[in-house]
Amino acid sequence: MSRRDELVKVSRLASLFGCSERQVQLFASRDGMPKAKHGLYHLDECVRWRIATLESQIAEKSQAAAELTLEREQTRRTKAEADLKELDLKERKGELIPIFAYRDLMASKIATARQQLLNLPSRIAHMLAHLDTPALKAKLRDGIHEALTALSLPEGENDNAADIAGSAD
Repeated sequence: MSRRDELVKVSRLASLFGCSERQVQLFASRDGMPKAKHGLYHLDECVRWRIATLESQIAEKSQAAAELTLEREQTRRTKAEADLKELDLKERKGELIPIFAYRDLMASKIATARQQLLNLPSRIAHMLAHLDTPALKAKLRDGIHEALTALSLPEGENDNAADIAGSAD
């Protein structure tokens, strides 16, 4: 009998395969590993069977991983497309504006508030000289409220607010 036809016991295959003797027996009875006769196995045939089985398992797992990755990427793409459509819809409804438009709007609001607050002393100074402390506080509070109102108005109505605030003098 040549080395290629060597018959080995379950314990030898278990040692070579790195598993239990029971697992080797299951390979033979359940999974189709070739068996020479009761308790004996052709070493060469069993090693080739085990290698082929492991290669097949690796291929299956690689295929499953590739399919999972593809499915995950398709899901991610579908979600991204849905998110873009939702953003587009919000923009069309006027619920969303581009960041550059927001920056311009905020810069305009801040400039308006700054101008209103800087103009406050010259607008109301002549009204304050003869007032007592409570009346003085009320005039200052009114002037600050006018400036803040101008800040809270929609774009394009700030000019009107300045006219209104100026006419209150």
